[in-house]
Amino acid sequence: MIQFSARLGLPYLLPSQAQKHVTHNEALRLLDSLVQLCVEAAGAETPPGAPQDGEAWALGPAPTGDWAGQAGALAVRADGVWSFLAPQPGWRAWDRAAGTLSTWDGSAWVPVLPGGYEAGSWTPEAADAETGGTAATATFATGHHVRTGDLMHVVFALEGIDTTGLSGGNTLHIRGLPHAAGGGAGAYFTGAALLGHVGFSHAPCLGLPAGAVAIRLVQNVPGAGPAPLDVAALTSGAAAISGCLTYRVN
Repeated sequence: MIQFSARLGLPYLLPSQAQKHVTHNEALRLLDSLVQLCVEAAGAETPPGAPQDGEAWALGPAPTGDWAGQAGALAVRADGVWSFLAPQPGWRAWDRAAGTLSTWDGSAWVPVLPGGYEAGSWTPEAADAETGGTAATATFATGHHVRTGDLMHVVFALEGIDTTGLSGGNTLHIRGLPHAAGGGAGAYFTGAALLGHVGFSHAPCLGLPAGAVAIRLVQNVPGAGPAPLDVAALTSGAAAISGCLTYRVN
């Protein structure tokens, strides 16, 4: 007679079984641990000093202490003791430490999104240098970003940019990026820009060289490529800049 379910290993109630509530409660405990699986960390090998009931850990290849000999298992804390469950290929778990959704491929927990997923806000700042220099004030500044793997997508808007105190001949930079640009030597990323009260002769765009930590405001000169658009092109106090850019990070 089959005593356990095929996928989750839940114990079945059996005919004429005494203390059926014990088996039933064990099945509920397993369901509580495995459904909507969330682990404190994947690849863990050292048990926490003060574990709490309800914690689950995805163990690495050489766990120690109370986890010794349980390589690759799920360690679940319940009623003050550890239980160990064997994950099956295709199971998914949210990794709290990494902030990623991972899947068990039969030998390791692999992030569903390579390098993880990140989303949030950032504050753009107009300045006359990539680092240092002088920053402008603005009546409105907002930015958002989404990262998937090594691709970063950013959007931002600046309004009422006051360039007082900035060096007029310097290239205008938009600082505050959540991550610097990656890519190989010579990599250069461009994005769309919408300008208000900014003087330019050719189509404006955003430029970001590999390794840069700030977006450059440039003009796309036919036959010559991007040319810096300097601070003097902005009408101080009224200039507005918004844009979007996708680039690679390391």
